[in-house]
Amino acid sequence: MANDIYFGSGRRKNAAGPENDARPENGARPENGARPAARQPVTRDPAAAGASFSRKDPAQQMREMGAAGRQGGQAAGRPRVSRDAAPPRSVAQPVRSAPARSAAEEHMITEQIDSELLHRKPTQMPFNYINTDDDFDDFGNKKPLTERQQEKRRNKTLKEAQKNAKKAGKKRSGARRFAKAALCVLLALALLVGGACAFVVTGYKPEKLAGNVYVSDGELLSHPAVYNLLLMGIDMNDTSATSRSDSMILLSVDNVHMKLKMTSFMRDSYVTIPGHGEAKLNAACTYGGPQLVCDTIEYNFGVRIDDYVKIGYEILTELVDGIGGVTIPEVDAVEAAALAAEGYDAPIGADIKMNGLQTLLYCRIRKGQDDFYRTERQREVLDLIIKKALLTNPVKLALLGRKLISKTECSISHAALFALAFRVLPCLIGGNASARIPQDGTWFDDTRGGQAVLVVNFEENTQFLKDFIYGK
Repeated sequence: MANDIYFGSGRRKNAAGPENDARPENGARPENGARPAARQPVTRDPAAAGASFSRKDPAQQMREMGAAGRQGGQAAGRPRVSRDAAPPRSVAQPVRSAPARSAAEEHMITEQIDSELLHRKPTQMPFNYINTDDDFDDFGNKKPLTERQQEKRRNKTLKEAQKNAKKAGKKRSGARRFAKAALCVLLALALLVGGACAFVVTGYKPEKLAGNVYVSDGELLSHPAVYNLLLMGIDMNDTSATSRSDSMILLSVDNVHMKLKMTSFMRDSYVTIPGHGEAKLNAACTYGGPQLVCDTIEYNFGVRIDDYVKIGYEILTELVDGIGGVTIPEVDAVEAAALAAEGYDAPIGADIKMNGLQTLLYCRIRKGQDDFYRTERQREVLDLIIKKALLTNPVKLALLGRKLISKTECSISHAALFALAFRVLPCLIGGNASARIPQDGTWFDDTRGGQAVLVVNFEENTQFLKDFIYGK
């Protein structure tokens, strides 16, 4: 290292001989305890050594610092301690000569630490890790890198770029693999559902649902992402015969909020049946079949119906048996007594499993309870059927659908049935919601034409349907 300085002992013996040493021979102390005479400092002639020094003698620096301290103590009022009895010792320090440097060179000496050493453990750092080579010229300018240094820097930059590119490539490849896997799953699901729908609709001929001539489309509540399917259950097995609609549930497939929403329309609601005057809602099916039922609901409640499905007793029982029955969450004493009157001795309690016929009887209970409880049980059973169908073997479910669709009266076209299958699947994740028309506080009992009816506030119920079906 440049300008290395070595300091010897302060009690070095004078080279001139023992006569210049103040200590008595044989290490004897002076008599009477007198202090031995101080040794004179040994000086070294720089000219004789053949070297020039830019630094002061360390002993001289010590003496100057002591003098400055004594002057500061006197200025502060401290008493001065006499040194006459023991004058300060002067120590001559041997100094190794070094090549002369200019002031600029002395000022611009820097230490460079290899950046790789910063990542090493202390035990791995070499002893000579400090680089004292000057990287600046005499004017303080940075020296250009050598070819070897430039090559090392280029290699290092290239390695870092390759490493970063490799990491980014792994991330992109992982995202691509996930996207491909998801796409394959969706494609397989689409093929499965599409094939099942194609199998189910074989031999199926849909009915036509004409437009409502009693109200314009602009007056009806609708949304392109909400599909309204009216489910009608008649009070007989033969769907082709003239009958009353015993149950009317509007199943709304809401792809905006990803939910299935079920709304029961109570059959005793006193409404205006277009072309037939005022009567109970279930009479519309007798007057004009499913077409007039859809027109009547649209006319009185202002909600658009896209398609309908009409089923009888037989289809419900076969559907429930086909999926292995359903489990009713709770059967109370009134319901158990009504079922016993129909020949089914149902237990009272929770989680009561029922087959198709028992489920039909449970949906039609009227004794001991009014129609409000009845519609609630019907929505409950529909929800249980949907959940149980999701757990049924897809092949078994497709065979069951093909068997039952030929016994239903339905207006869903083949293309709409395919689309409906894909619209329903994402809504199953969001769960189901349930409601009833008329809502509490929006109706009152009355007698019209000798029949007990529900007089409905249409304005309030229309607003409720708008919020329920097309809102959250």
